[in-house]
Amino acid sequence: MLTDRRICRCYTVLAVLILMLAMVSCAGKKSAPDPQPVPSGEPVPAANESGDSEAPEGGQAEDIGDMITNLRIILDSLNEKRKNGMASVPVEQTIPGRRTMMVPVEDLVMVSRLYDEYKHLGIDLVAQTGNKVYAAYDGFVADEGSDEILGNYVIIEHGGGIMTVYSHLSSFIAEVETYVKLGDVIGYVGSTGQATGTHLDFRVLVDGAETDPEPFLNVQIQNPNA
Repeated sequence: MLTDRRICRCYTVLAVLILMLAMVSCAGKKSAPDPQPVPSGEPVPAANESGDSEAPEGGQAEDIGDMITNLRIILDSLNEKRKNGMASVPVEQTIPGRRTMMVPVEDLVMVSRLYDEYKHLGIDLVAQTGNKVYAAYDGFVADEGSDEILGNYVIIEHGGGIMTVYSHLSSFIAEVETYVKLGDVIGYVGSTGQATGTHLDFRVLVDGAETDPEPFLNVQIQNPNA
């Protein structure tokens, strides 16, 4: 009988030790870091398609003039299609406002370049090659394709004259004239076109003109030079 009691006590002590170890283990796990604010920095510490790390010469990843020109050509082509009845015009949409768009990449590493009306008309979001690219807000896929400057790109129209542009994708799965909701996967991060390093070049256009995307995003991006 005494032996049985000792065995019972041993099992009880063992159970208590296991429970304590489990509690310590759970307490040691860190919760997911707060995504706000998002850090930014220079130069681009992104990996290219071969996995090597590169930084753009002079801190500029794309030729701003070429990118503007090619984007204008794409938008002009889209307008021509609409005039000829070959593309739909989105109606009855909720127009995005301040802090309503999500950061459109999976597992964002950092923001490598901020908007600059004289040097860079978008935000560069660094992430691993193949990570998902999301629709930043509800809208219609106005255009998608491949361009020598922008690489693989997707353009979403959100209504109220607001569009978002996602470029340098490794590939895209969005289909023109389909409706996508905030968070839907539209493509994957890459380094196609005229890009240095793996990242998503994210742009917001208002009435066809690039504007700073940061005020639309639901996070605040730190400016290291501020």
